[in-house]
Amino acid sequence: STCCFLSTCHKNPTHLWDAFTGKLRATYRSYDYADEITAALSVAFSGNGDKIICGFDRHIRIFDVGYPGRDYETRALIKTVGGRRGQKRRKIGQRGLISCIDTTSLYGGLYACGSYAGSTFVYEEKSGKTVCSLDAHQNGVTKVKFAPDASRLWTGGRRDDVIIEWDLRMLKILRRYERRCGSNQRFSFDISPNDGGRFLLTGSQNGELFIYDTLRPPASSPTPTPTAVATTAAGGTASNPGREVESDPGDAGDYDDDAKVAVEAREKPVLRFKGPGDAVNSVSFH
Repeated sequence: STCCFLSTCHKNPTHLWDAFTGKLRATYRSYDYADEITAALSVAFSGNGDKIICGFDRHIRIFDVGYPGRDYETRALIKTVGGRRGQKRRKIGQRGLISCIDTTSLYGGLYACGSYAGSTFVYEEKSGKTVCSLDAHQNGVTKVKFAPDASRLWTGGRRDDVIIEWDLRMLKILRRYERRCGSNQRFSFDISPNDGGRFLLTGSQNGELFIYDTLRPPASSPTPTPTAVATTAAGGTASNPGREVESDPGDAGDYDDDAKVAVEAREKPVLRFKGPGDAVNSVSFH
């Protein structure tokens, strides 16, 4: 009775579907200023599964799973401060469209929101207070993922060749994982759930798939990395991480020899293999 999934699409409300029968179980409607239905850009269940968190432009809306319809709580992610005694008014908080959400039930419940403005914020589920902000992507963030113990967070973006692993206790970058992502298309990744988030699985624009060991000692020295000129794409992946084969993604794909940039140290995959040659927009470890 609890095996369900959510969907959202343009000009439609959020739907809750039965994963076994495919039947529609419930509908959750959001409305704009003109009292017309507006679609969420991203959706996720809360950590304990009793709430639905929907992402919109600079705000989120939270539904109770047990109460379908149009009853929801709106939480603004940006606010205006200043404006008194000659102070200049300014806006603080998370800007942009909320493109992705991930949740955890640990630490009283947390959710992470990535935006097309390039920022990632972590919030308390109960109060909505900001826990931390993480800014390292120059373009829109399209995927966020908590570790099973919520001590780390991975973020990836469009037109960005790097997936970043964050230490949420020290608020610093732990590792960078390379992939080819030179377009606005979403390229998903996944974290293995049953071994403490040891393996990271990702696709790339040149059609290759990479598995990284996130518990290895981090790389220490920066290396020059060519900018990819890709022709095919693999956006998501699924695989058995049991095999461990040393490999280096640096020679993957076709590159412009003159387009080389110095980057931070990046990890090497334990497994690399050729994908289907086309975009795969969802990933899952079994």
